[in-house]
Amino acid sequence: MARGRVLKRGSTWSYVIDVGTPQDRKQRWRGGFRTKREATSALADIQSSLDRGEYVEQSRITLGQFLTDEWLPAVASTVRPSTLASYRLHVRRYVVPRLGTRVLQQLTAPV
Repeated sequence: MARGRVLKRGSTWSYVIDVGTPQDRKQRWRGGFRTKREATSALADIQSSLDRGEYVEQSRITLGQFLTDEWLPAVASTVRPSTLASYRLHVRRYVVPRLGTRVLQQLTAPV
């Protein structure tokens, strides 16, 4: 079970939880809860998602950053050079100008 604790900071309640591996441990804070019960409930939700392996760390990376910095380099070795050039062109010309500033984690599938 993931370690965490609830504490009062000023007039509101916060929780801190350890995420990551024991070798690469990080602490994540979240605050602004009006009551200790709210903070404890939110901490329990995070702990259970960590235990189930469903926790995804918050990120502010945009779709444009992801495509150009991570996706294109990842597919470069799996496609032909002409295909990669086409992907780069389409990402630069069509995707980034329209959707490139959107935060990746905020995108959802159409309903």
